[in-house]
Amino acid sequence: MCRLFVLLIFVLLFGHRCVAETVSFYNTVYNSFLDFSINDQVKENGQSLCVKNSSDTTMLVLNKRTVSESEYRFLVRFSNAKSKKNHHSPAACGLVLFYKNPADYMLLELAPYNTYPFDEMRDERLAKVALYKVTGSKKEKVNEHVVSTGINLYDGLNILCVEVSQCSVNVFVGDKNLNKLFSADIPLRRGADAMGLAVEPNGEMLVERTMLSYDRKETVKNQTDWTIAKLDAYFENSRNPFEGYWEYLDRDMDDDIARLGGRYKVALVDNGNGFDVVYVSGAQVKKSEWREGMLKGRLTKTIFTDNYNAYWIDSTFRPIEEDVNGFFESGVILNMSFPVYKSQIRFSKVL
Repeated sequence: MCRLFVLLIFVLLFGHRCVAETVSFYNTVYNSFLDFSINDQVKENGQSLCVKNSSDTTMLVLNKRTVSESEYRFLVRFSNAKSKKNHHSPAACGLVLFYKNPADYMLLELAPYNTYPFDEMRDERLAKVALYKVTGSKKEKVNEHVVSTGINLYDGLNILCVEVSQCSVNVFVGDKNLNKLFSADIPLRRGADAMGLAVEPNGEMLVERTMLSYDRKETVKNQTDWTIAKLDAYFENSRNPFEGYWEYLDRDMDDDIARLGGRYKVALVDNGNGFDVVYVSGAQVKKSEWREGMLKGRLTKTIFTDNYNAYWIDSTFRPIEEDVNGFFESGVILNMSFPVYKSQIRFSKVL
């Protein structure tokens, strides 16, 4: 959808792209913005999540997912639906950060405005990006920057992004390319950070995408007891038509977003509630670390015939547990689908 994200993400499905060892969580219409609660004021609208504030106070919509890592990046690609070419200053929209409770959080807001709304000769359209600290009923400005270029000043899409470390936050904005605006010190953080969307009174925010990314320290390297010899002997007596060896057939993905981690050959072994997916060969990313017999994933039965919920271990040994599906086509093709990333990879049965 937006190729700007190529430089921002490491896609978990298949391998490295730009930033190694990074896990990313997306919210888009393709996964129904699963990390946000839908209600009358927060609902899907075409390709966006519409957040409409009809109250007289700042509206906060928190992401259900929190982060405990010391460093992370959070960004939102959105448009301000009220930012029209009518010389009016629309209500600000942006991010809520470091949310502790309704009386303790920070706001990062993007607010377009006109310098001389009633004087067309002198008038200029600008936008203010400001970071605030909210304590009780007090809203204190921490830093701000006025922007005139590199963003959509009306109702087009912009990205507002923060890079957070233990004691500071870097702020970026842009329509096509992110530009760093300023840095600010923040209090020492303890525990998990909560974040989300913010809309001022009478404002309306149309969110195309959110992304939370951070370095995950732990990895998953599951060595099973299976060897090629044991698998060969086991499959000789198998009566399950799906058990056996499967090899890479083809893929459907955007190479700017995802890269294939290998042309894998795997084995499917019935585990009573589906199948274990056992790695056999074909890794290209971290080739020297993959060993035959490692667990590559699992397929778990659903109520639908030949359709499974899937658990996948990507090429860098990181687990993907959400929104992964596997299904068999005509008994000889296994389709692994990753709808959040608009990607799929297919395997064919080795007969």
